[in-house]
Amino acid sequence: MVTAPVAVASPGEAADPCGFYRSGGHGWYRHCPGEPYTISITIYFAPPGGSYYLDDCVRPHENKDLGFYALNAWYNGKSC
Repeated sequence: MVTAPVAVASPGEAADPCGFYRSGGHGWYRHCPGEPYTISITIYFAPPGGSYYLDDCVRPHENKDLGFYALNAWYNGKSC
C-alpha cells in the first residue's frame, strides 16, 4: 500500500494546516490559500469491514470535513 505523508499541526502552527490533518476525531483536508483552482483529492477510508479509496473535490480556501473513518488524503494531481 502506498500512502502520502500526514500533515499534523504542532504547537505554534496554524490550527488548520494545509492538506490532511485530524481534529475532533475526524479527518479534514484544507485547500491552501494561494491555489486558485478546485482540486481533486484521494481519500483513504478505513471503516469496520474494509477499507477503500474515494476521490473528491476541494475548493480554494475550503476546509473539508472528511469524516471519522478518513485516515489520509492527498492531492492527486488533478483538477475538478
